[in-house]
Amino acid sequence: MSLASRRFRVAAIAGLVPALISSARAHDIPNARVDRSIQVEIAPAEIRATYEVAMAELTLTTDLRSLIGALEGADRPTWFRRYGEVVGPLNARGLLLTIDGEPRDWDCRGYRLVVEDHPRFFFDFRAAVPERGRAKIQDTNYASSEGTSRLAVRGLPGVRVEGDDLPTDVEAIAVRPVWELTDSEELRSKQVEVVFGPAEASSRASVPSAITTETRDETTVRATSGSRLTRLLDRPPDDLLGHLGLGLFAVVIGMLHGIQPGHGKMLAVAGSVGSTRPRRTALILASSASAAHLGLVVIVAVGLAATGSTDHSLVQRSLLTFSGFAIAATGAWRLGRLLRGDSTSADGGIVGEPSAGGLVRLGLAAGSLPCWEAIAVFAIAAAVGRPWLGCMLVACFSLGLGLVVMLFAELGGRIASASRWKGRGAMPWIHLAGAAALLVIGCSLLFG
Repeated sequence: MSLASRRFRVAAIAGLVPALISSARAHDIPNARVDRSIQVEIAPAEIRATYEVAMAELTLTTDLRSLIGALEGADRPTWFRRYGEVVGPLNARGLLLTIDGEPRDWDCRGYRLVVEDHPRFFFDFRAAVPERGRAKIQDTNYASSEGTSRLAVRGLPGVRVEGDDLPTDVEAIAVRPVWELTDSEELRSKQVEVVFGPAEASSRASVPSAITTETRDETTVRATSGSRLTRLLDRPPDDLLGHLGLGLFAVVIGMLHGIQPGHGKMLAVAGSVGSTRPRRTALILASSASAAHLGLVVIVAVGLAATGSTDHSLVQRSLLTFSGFAIAATGAWRLGRLLRGDSTSADGGIVGEPSAGGLVRLGLAAGSLPCWEAIAVFAIAAAVGRPWLGCMLVACFSLGLGLVVMLFAELGGRIASASRWKGRGAMPWIHLAGAAALLVIGCSLLFG
């Protein structure tokens, strides 16, 4: 093989590294927070509030399980509906209302649920009010949450509202994280005081009511609701599709998920090993990565349920540190050996060839960042009394991820093997590029 050909091959491999690393970012962490939007409307003799709550499925499960424990024999939609039934009255009590200094109680009339990327509840609160007065509304729910909050008040036809400078439509108020707000802006996002009374005749044709006068208690779940994995829990235990069919779906979802951003690290590691025994390397690496993924999903889900912790970012940072250090250390060790000129090991093999133990350790490190949606599906399954189903789905999902890792590992190994056919002189360059890639990937996780 000519020097120019070798350089071209090394440059091609090195050029893949940035592309792989760019997709190697960690999974999006589910926000352990609750976002609220509160639209208050004052009608003649009645005040109404549409209290919108949005959160991740894992956050919903953690909160509800702390309130009622497990719900044996339920499915995912039933679990979500139970949240609305339990939390609605609690939120009504936490939305403080005073009229002329006297506390008033809200009547929770029901809720509407829409599940898209995450569950969104629209609670309907009502209370009687006099013809005129001073109303103060203060939201004390989810006090420890860092989620966003918006609050708007408007008068319906026949009612004049004064005393607030913000838009009367909550959708016209910008969504801003709490750390961007001043103290006064943060207070206003949860508290408002207005004066209301009869409107003059010329202004009575203004704003239509956003809430009907009928009591509502319904669930609307759109066809694209939730993640593809958690939607498998929508099926009841005796569904005709059967557990085998659910497992096959989970494998396919895992394979599709494996080629999306979030698992680039896993694939980059698999493609960078560069073994001349690709089938053996791929099998060991994929098996250990899948086992690590499954084990950590169960451990993290059980740990969150047992402790009630919502600090998901701390869990993610800890796993990133472990994974990044292990991958970087492996790459640095291999790179050091190669740069010292140790092109062969004691038994005459190539130094860049990983041992079985090394592949297992590398696979465990690569699989040590479980998907948060997999954690959510196990947590929900356990909450509805079917942890075995959650474990089966996560195992099949991990298997799908493992198959993709196996494909990339074997592909990388076959590239290295093809180089050997054309001359042994190319192998040190191939292994040098692979070791450097592992070092860069590990450092990007450790310090990124």
